[in-house]
Amino acid sequence: MKSIFLSILFCLFPTLVLACIAPPRSFTVDHAELVQRTDTIVWAKAIGGSEDTSDIWGKEHELMLFETIEVLSGYVPKRFTIPNGFALSGWKQGVGSLETDFDSHRDLSFWDENNARQWNSADCNMYPTFSVGNSYLLFLGAPHWKAYEAVKSEDDLWLQTVRNIIAQP
Repeated sequence: MKSIFLSILFCLFPTLVLACIAPPRSFTVDHAELVQRTDTIVWAKAIGGSEDTSDIWGKEHELMLFETIEVLSGYVPKRFTIPNGFALSGWKQGVGSLETDFDSHRDLSFWDENNARQWNSADCNMYPTFSVGNSYLLFLGAPHWKAYEAVKSEDDLWLQTVRNIIAQP
C-alpha cells in the first residue's frame, strides 16, 4: 500500500523525484574562490528579452539580453545572453525579493555562504532570473548562488570586493 501511495505521489509531483538533496559544493564556495575560478566576470544591464527557450519541465521562458557595462575579467561581447538566464516579471523589489541587492551588499546576511539572490533549482542546476533595467554582476560559466547578484551602482560592496580580488596578484 505504501509503495502504491508513493508511486501515485511521484506521478502527481514529478519534481519530487528530481529533488536536489543538497546543492553542489561548487555553488557555495566562498567569494574569493568564486572569483579566482571564473574566467569571465561582467557587470551588465538587463535590456530586454531575446528568443524563447524552455526549461526542464517544458515551460517556455524568454532569455534575458544583457548590455555590458564593464568587463572585470575575460571577454564578453557588448550584448549577450546567458543560456539559462530568464526574464523575470511581476516580482516585487526590495530585501527578501529576487531583485534585492542586500543594501548594495552592505547587509551582512549577503556574506553568509548560505544566502544569495538566487539559488539552485530542484534539479541542482541554476536558472537565474533578471528584470529589465536592472544591472547584475555576472560570473559566466561558473554556476554559483552569488554569480548573478543585482548591482545597482559603482559603490556596491560586492562589485568593489570582486574588483579588489581580481587586482591582487
